[in-house]
Amino acid sequence: MSEPIFSIITPTYNGAKVLPRTVKSILKQTFPDFELIIIDDGSSENIEDIIRVFNDNRIIYKKLPQNRGVNTARNYGLDMARGKYINFVDHDDEYLPNALEAFKNLWQDVTDKKIGNVVTMCIDSKTREKMGCLEKDNLVLGYKDIICREKAKGEFRSSWKKEAIGNMRFDEELLFQESILWWRLAKKWDFLYTDISTTIFYKNPSSLSSVGYQINSPHKMVKATEILLNEHGETWIQCCPQRYLLYLNAAVLFNLLTGNKNKAKHWITLSFRQNMFSLKNWALCFLYCMPRNIIVTLIKLRRKIKKEVNY
Repeated sequence: MSEPIFSIITPTYNGAKVLPRTVKSILKQTFPDFELIIIDDGSSENIEDIIRVFNDNRIIYKKLPQNRGVNTARNYGLDMARGKYINFVDHDDEYLPNALEAFKNLWQDVTDKKIGNVVTMCIDSKTREKMGCLEKDNLVLGYKDIICREKAKGEFRSSWKKEAIGNMRFDEELLFQESILWWRLAKKWDFLYTDISTTIFYKNPSSLSSVGYQINSPHKMVKATEILLNEHGETWIQCCPQRYLLYLNAAVLFNLLTGNKNKAKHWITLSFRQNMFSLKNWALCFLYCMPRNIIVTLIKLRRKIKKEVNY
């Protein structure tokens, strides 16, 4: 088989209700030169029967023998990918009909060989509005601007040069935190951000931002946060200290949720060195004195109030 232009990698775990919508949106693309690699991460649902209904030879399906996490599934997809460009599409995302054509046109216009990733906007499934903003259209950002996230904010979807990713892979001990890999790649490659929309985004209640995930998997959150602090902390201090403080605060909170107050104390000390007058720092000091069950209750209550206010 000839190599396709795009390899689309879609991990799924018990996604029978949402996966058909994603697959349909990809198969309806105006640009047809792609392979769709669906990695079933040990689902208890019969995902293969759902895939078989589409009867399209561009779909490549592989089921892992057991559930090992989305990053393992993504890595399997990367090992199988044959395309010149790699696109990651979550099993509950929906591609707009011209998404791949937009990516193709964008790549054709790229002349700078240092650009390894083309980034496009997402549309909120409920509001149908763009989920973010850019300092300007066709914005080329290097490592410092990418990790500071001041010139490009929001929810984005990418198309990577396969050679840019190379042999680098996601950390399989973590469930999410794609930014660990993306920001490592950003040290070598620039990203081109555009105002073009390619994807309809559906909010996932099991995402990193959900209270349930943060409370139930704090050890993984601690590891991910501390990796980011260790790899990018010095740059944040120099270029965007507020983002450094944000991750310091996160390290404090997640360590408190694991019950490790010694490590929480280490990070809160650094937080106060960064900003003695931060209200979040003082709030975390208050939580430091509380037992874990009270901390969990307060976090849930805060999120509930925030949702009601936003509603």
